[in-house]
Amino acid sequence: MKIYHTVPSEEVELQKIICDCCKKEYRDIFEIQEFISIEKDTGYGSIFGDDSLLLLDLCQHCVKKLLEPYIKIVYHDDLTH
Repeated sequence: MKIYHTVPSEEVELQKIICDCCKKEYRDIFEIQEFISIEKDTGYGSIFGDDSLLLLDLCQHCVKKLLEPYIKIVYHDDLTH
């Protein structure tokens, strides 16, 4: 038998996000959900330093501007055919 009790907790909710490239602040959920966010631990011999943490938040507009030549866009409809 499992018996549960309620424990108090603090919920956190994302209020806004700032693009690390253009520095624009976004509060709109539809813009926020299109952000590309990277959190990456580096390893031994990394050019960023051994055992560092890389953090990056880019809005969709900056992702397009910076990475469009390298991104392959595949639409979901194309995957089913």
